[in-house]
Amino acid sequence: MFYENEEVLNEIRGEICVGPWPSSLMELNNILTTIKEREEAQHKLAAMLGKDYEQLRGMRTTEVGMLTLLWKAKSDLFATAVDVRAERQPLISTDSGNILGTRLKEKIMAAIQRRSKPVDRAIKLFNQRRREYLQKYDPSRLRLPENKDMTLSEFQSMDLDDPLWNDGHFYHTRAPWATDPLVRGGI
Repeated sequence: MFYENEEVLNEIRGEICVGPWPSSLMELNNILTTIKEREEAQHKLAAMLGKDYEQLRGMRTTEVGMLTLLWKAKSDLFATAVDVRAERQPLISTDSGNILGTRLKEKIMAAIQRRSKPVDRAIKLFNQRRREYLQKYDPSRLRLPENKDMTLSEFQSMDLDDPLWNDGHFYHTRAPWATDPLVRGGI
């Protein structure tokens, strides 16, 4: 949470520095007040974590910080996968005596379609976080097929027990069974 909030603050600061200025002084004042309030909240959060604010800010680009952001993006993506799967379940499990009519199927498909933009955002964020981490700390794994950017159609066809959802990104990431596809295939 700390790192995500800090990224938002940095984006807003950057927009003020290089982007177009707000049309009125009142809008600019509101933005600056919001930034100040968010920074104070970040200081309080750092104190609750028992860390120094500046120290935590610097840790965002360390391996632990980037893994934390990747883990959060993957956790959010998994929660999204569970939601999407729950919406699609009536379409998938019609063999259990659950007979759907055309209208209900259309409503389910419309709900899935409405959720495609938030799902796509979650996928893009996960892809970005994974790419940034691998480029900085393990470039050789970036070329592996399982680390290529995920698409919406690939995401929708994934099972909830897909190997992506285990925590291989975070633990023993350099062990042979975690990096060698032949060893992983034999497990």
